Amino acid sequence: MHFGIPGRCGRAYNQVGVADSQQGERMATAKPGPSQTVEAERPLGADVEEVLRRLLALIEGDKVEEARALVAYATQSNPDSLALRRWARLLRPPEATLSIRKRFRDTRPEREWLNTHRHDYPGCWLAVANGRLVAADPDLERVQEAIRDAVGDDGAVICYQGVDVG
Repeated sequence: MHFGIPGRCGRAYNQVGVADSQQGERMATAKPGPSQTVEAERPLGADVEEVLRRLLALIEGDKVEEARALVAYATQSNPDSLALRRWARLLRPPEATLSIRKRFRDTRPEREWLNTHRHDYPGCWLAVANGRLVAADPDLERVQEAIRDAVGDDGAVICYQGVDVG
């Protein structure tokens, strides 16, 4: 059974997603185009499981571009298939985005406070912001809540002061 997949690959595939040797060789020698795809014996969208098997075979064969073409075509035929939509999302080419980061602020006041006072709070998580103690508690979640309440998104330096064994 052969299926034509429109797109850049222009090859015929058997039911497990491998390029058919005779059709594939004949089609690979000419420029790919819509007129070179083999007409399907039955609609591609008839069996999503079969398409998924072919997709997996293409991916395992490191044929990502062909897998992208197959999933694009199959998703058009089966727009309600969650599995095909997931594969379409996973196979999308990566997108680069520019992220504007905040500059790191000077944490010297927090480090100085910790060097001077941290030994006064054994077994506690300490949160210090702007050179002052925001929270001290053995429970990290409580300290994180206190940070959100006190300084919000500005954040704080968090440190765990272990118990001195002496």
